[in-house]
Amino acid sequence: MAAPAPATDTPVSRPAPDGADPASAVTTPVPGTSPADPGHPTGPLTPEEIADRLV
Repeated sequence: MAAPAPATDTPVSRPAPDGADPASAVTTPVPGTSPADPGHPTGPLTPEEIADRLV
């Protein structure tokens, strides 16, 4: 029997914004949770915060 289709919440890549490094493309965009989203409560992440999330 074939494997079931992947769930719809599987991470999906999207291109980086114009002028941004393509290597910094975002996955699984969720409104209000992206640091680049104006609605994000803390604004853009600092390099230290980004490093913490990558650990």
